[in-house]
Amino acid sequence: MTHQIYVFKKNNLPEIEKLITFVSKNFFEHQHVPAVLKRFFTNFVSSTEMIMEVLDPVTQELQAVAVLLDKVQNSQNTASLEILAISKYLKKEATQELIDLIIKETKIILPEHREGFEISFTDNHKPEENILKKHNLNFNYDVYKMAHTLLPNFIQDFIDEKIPENFVIMEANNNRLSEVYELLCQSFRNNKEVSIPEKQLWINNRQNETNEIIYVVLSGSKKVAFSHLIFQENNEFAEINSLGVLPEFRGYNLGKKLILYSLEKIAERNINECRLTVALENEKALALYSKCGFKIKQKSSVFQYKKK
Repeated sequence: MTHQIYVFKKNNLPEIEKLITFVSKNFFEHQHVPAVLKRFFTNFVSSTEMIMEVLDPVTQELQAVAVLLDKVQNSQNTASLEILAISKYLKKEATQELIDLIIKETKIILPEHREGFEISFTDNHKPEENILKKHNLNFNYDVYKMAHTLLPNFIQDFIDEKIPENFVIMEANNNRLSEVYELLCQSFRNNKEVSIPEKQLWINNRQNETNEIIYVVLSGSKKVAFSHLIFQENNEFAEINSLGVLPEFRGYNLGKKLILYSLEKIAERNINECRLTVALENEKALALYSKCGFKIKQKSSVFQYKKK
């Protein structure tokens, strides 16, 4: 008997607490903190974004949760499919069946204005080749998840790494979020692997968020670089969610200075680990993060479906 899949939109969201509990216990690619999940699910503001639940046909128990994110901008005009959780009690064959079902449903509900969608898998959860071929999912690029362990002597080791005199680092407040968003878009306009949320959604998610800090680099009054940090509520680790430098200001070592500045601020909170994600083909960024002490922890592959 085939599993049942249900699609929920903005106006008929399922019971959020049930989803949070399931995803927290059965995380698929990443470990999700419940508070982060709650913000994630409650921020669904578009009728074109959807949550998918997969239920066991007999017991009606939740077996998988996926989301289709459409409120993003990228150079390839694709939505983003994320399989948040699949029951860890399922055997490999059943897991593959659910992945197949979710991808099939996504192709049906994909908004008309989108040319396709992207989805990433670690090697442990990668679909079998026949599923990839069946759904015309083609390899797009690899992504590394990296981590930096903040040792006690870290700050002292980089005491000489200061921002150049003609640049200043400051924390961005809510009144400057619109300017930071434009900086974000300009910094990543040529990166195909970067999907940026729509402006108002991004700003709404940042306002009054106590677990996030954005640092910007100023050259005079012009914002030329930024670092967006997210702190887990249990202080287990922090994440550099994004870091960018305007193309015309690259070559001043601002990226490296901003990374080290961010790590210093993280260490001041007594947090011992910082994480980030970088595309393998972004060789300059990968080399920079490695030079600053980040180590590769996991590789994921991003696949893309394009409408014919």
